Amino acid sequence: MIKKGLPFALLLAGTVQAQVMDEIILLKDGTELQGSIIEQDYTRGRYIVRLNDGGTVAVKKKSVKSIRRVVSDRQPEPVAESTYHNDFNQLPATSAGASNTANGVRYIPLGSDVTQVQPAKKSRFPKHGIRIGTFGRSVVHSNDDGYVFAGFNLGYQYNFTQSLGVYAAYNQGEQVTLIQDGVEYEVSGNVPKIQGFQIALNLANRFTKGFQLFGGVGMFKETIEDTDGSEFDATGASLHGGVGYSWQPFELTARLTLDKSNDWEDSVGSTANIQLGFAF
Repeated sequence: MIKKGLPFALLLAGTVQAQVMDEIILLKDGTELQGSIIEQDYTRGRYIVRLNDGGTVAVKKKSVKSIRRVVSDRQPEPVAESTYHNDFNQLPATSAGASNTANGVRYIPLGSDVTQVQPAKKSRFPKHGIRIGTFGRSVVHSNDDGYVFAGFNLGYQYNFTQSLGVYAAYNQGEQVTLIQDGVEYEVSGNVPKIQGFQIALNLANRFTKGFQLFGGVGMFKETIEDTDGSEFDATGASLHGGVGYSWQPFELTARLTLDKSNDWEDSVGSTANIQLGFAF
């Protein structure tokens, strides 16, 4: 008798275990909702309910008249333990001070006791950015002598994350100002030319849509060709910083770079760029 009854007992236990339970939530206005309560939001005083029709809603606790549990006609589905609890008393709670996006759902106020819920959109950041703009370059020596170049800039940025990226640029221009004893003199005609490259690793508050603040370190290499055809090369380290705004995909950026090279004697260089960009 024991051996014959054992398979039946196991089958019965498996049937009971496979049953899916639903909560039937009756609101004070007579509305009845059937589904699974997946979260209690203590901060806003709400239940988050996954309805049997596939939708998800948030229900104000003060609007609930009663909650009862029934055996559902739904088929059991494997779900993550962290997002589904059959034990009503062990539902996950949203911590105090949580934002409008919690546990992967965004709350959309409808001005009623029942609020629709939709999955929160993942933050997307552009991987690539192409920039073109102005180029201003100055090198000032310790004796207040120096020179200023102006021209155009072409840049490219690759973003590893929404706050970390590598920037590379090509600069080209010609001398527009000569500095002697701290006094600036405009130059024209046959003037020295400059071209160079920059590369830097930048850290930002974001490389996504909105206001951007960034800074980083890198290196540069440039060549100045004098009017007699002679060339002077300089290589060194650079410190980058700037601000910008992204409308995504269009961007506007102001960038300042401070340079130091062992090829200069007691000199400091700086580069300024105003750039328009396209991020994708």
